Amino acid sequence: MLRESLQIIQESFLKYKGTGMYIALFFIAMLYLFLSEKKKENRTFLVYFPCFILFIILNPIFQKCVNSLLNKNVYWRTFWMLPMGVVIAYASTKVVKSRNHVKHKVIVFITMITIIMVSGKLIYNKENYKKIDNFYKVPEEYVEVVNILSGATLKNKKVMVSSAMVPYIRQIDASLKLAFPRRAYGDYEKYEILQAYNGGDVEKLMKLCKEKQVNLLVYDKAIQMTSSPVKFGFELYAQTENHDIYILNQKSK
Repeated sequence: MLRESLQIIQESFLKYKGTGMYIALFFIAMLYLFLSEKKKENRTFLVYFPCFILFIILNPIFQKCVNSLLNKNVYWRTFWMLPMGVVIAYASTKVVKSRNHVKHKVIVFITMITIIMVSGKLIYNKENYKKIDNFYKVPEEYVEVVNILSGATLKNKKVMVSSAMVPYIRQIDASLKLAFPRRAYGDYEKYEILQAYNGGDVEKLMKLCKEKQVNLLVYDKAIQMTSSPVKFGFELYAQTENHDIYILNQKSK
C-alpha cells in the first residue's frame, strides 16, 4: 500500500512539473526569500507555508486519506495548492527593487521576464488543441454520429458507444440515454460492458446490452469483433468514417 501511494505521488509530480523549470524557479525563489526577507509574516507565507504544503502532498499517508475522494489520475492537481506564482513573482519583484540604478533595474526585469518565458512552453499547440468548426466544439464525426442516432425512429433510445464518445453524446442530444454513465475522472475500467466492447467480445457485449435495454450500438471500426451484432438481432443502420452504427430490430425485442 505504501509503495503504491509513493508511486502515485511520483507519477503525479512528473505530470505536474512539466519541463521542471518552474519548479526550479520556485525553490530558488523560496531560498532567496528565506535568506533575504526580513518580514516574518512574509517569510512564513512565502517560505514556510509552501514547504508545509509540499510536505503534506508528498506524504503517502495524506495520499491514502484523500484516495477515496480523488482519483489517482488527478492527484497531481493537489500540487495546485503550492503558491508558485505568488512566490516567484514576489521574489522577482524583490530582486528588481534591490537594484540601485534604473538601468540595472530594467536589465534585471528583462532578464527575469525572459527566464520565466523560456522556462515553459505554450500550451496552445496542435498537440493539445484541434480546430473545430461545428457549433458544439466537439469532433466532427461525433456530431455526425449523434445526428444519425437522433434520426433513428426508435422510442426510449439507449446507446452503447466508446468511452471516448461518452462525454460528447448528451452534449449534442440530451434525449439519448447511455449504456454506462460518464466518469468525471475517465476511469471506465470497472464497467463490464465497456470491457466487452473494447475487447471486441460481441457475444458478451450483446448479453449485457440486452440486460441494459440498449437498442443502438456505435462500434469503433478499429476494434476487431469476435462476431457480428447482426447475428444478435441488430441491423447495420449507418456508417461513418470510423464507426459502424447498428440498430436493434424491433422484432428481436
